[in-house]
Amino acid sequence: MKPINRRNFIKLGISSGALLALGSGSELLTRTLGKKDSQKKVIILGLDGIDPHLLQVWMRQGKLPSFQKLMNQGDFRRLRTSIPPQSPVAWSNFVTGMNPGGHGIFDFIHRDPEAYMPEFSGAEIKEAGKKIRIGNLVLPLSGGEVKLSRKGRAFWQILEDYDIPSTVFKMPGNYPPAPTKQRTISGMGTPDLVGSLNHFNYYTTEFTELKEDIGGGEIHEVYVAENRVEASLPGPTNTFKTDRPESSIDLTVYIDPVNPVAKIMIQDHEFILKSG
Repeated sequence: MKPINRRNFIKLGISSGALLALGSGSELLTRTLGKKDSQKKVIILGLDGIDPHLLQVWMRQGKLPSFQKLMNQGDFRRLRTSIPPQSPVAWSNFVTGMNPGGHGIFDFIHRDPEAYMPEFSGAEIKEAGKKIRIGNLVLPLSGGEVKLSRKGRAFWQILEDYDIPSTVFKMPGNYPPAPTKQRTISGMGTPDLVGSLNHFNYYTTEFTELKEDIGGGEIHEVYVAENRVEASLPGPTNTFKTDRPESSIDLTVYIDPVNPVAKIMIQDHEFILKSG
């Protein structure tokens, strides 16, 4: 058996994590140690915030038959969480194989050392540099930049070094996605069109009955006239104008007077929604 260097050790750790899903970590192990090749695949299923104790209790009670089937086909092992036990920290540990001292993610937020104000820990956002004004227009002479704050290499980047293909769907704490030729899609921590994390818009005819201020989004009062609602969906701020107006697009909702069904029309798209 050849000596195991740091990269191989990390890969072995990844294969151990894969045992949680299908118990196919041995295939990755054979590639790592230079043994026979195999076409079998490893699948890692990650669920944010899940409690392994409750998962086991509910599986024993027969409430999670799909998870029970998955465990019976493969394996199930508990993994120690991060310190502190917060989602961006834990996922960064998982992605890099390092603790917060290595990857630099300690919380949901970081402090700006120049202003001592909290900022999003996942990515560093820089606006465009020099700008020129022409009337009410603001034209940047260079583009802005969004830089991933997490340090270290992701495990799929290391797999790429060994020509092992991987596909990563909705990986938390990976926006913008780490440079790689692998197929990756970022997940939790990816900003929406207005630059926030999961901003919502709530439309209601009972606006005056809402007793509490709901954070994280906007509440819009609408009126139903002849089974139709006219509203607008707010979008990102127009930074190319000096007054920075909020962009929006119109939407129309047609309500079925008999059945709990509504048709939503927005631009050139139509959606049918049913109650429940």
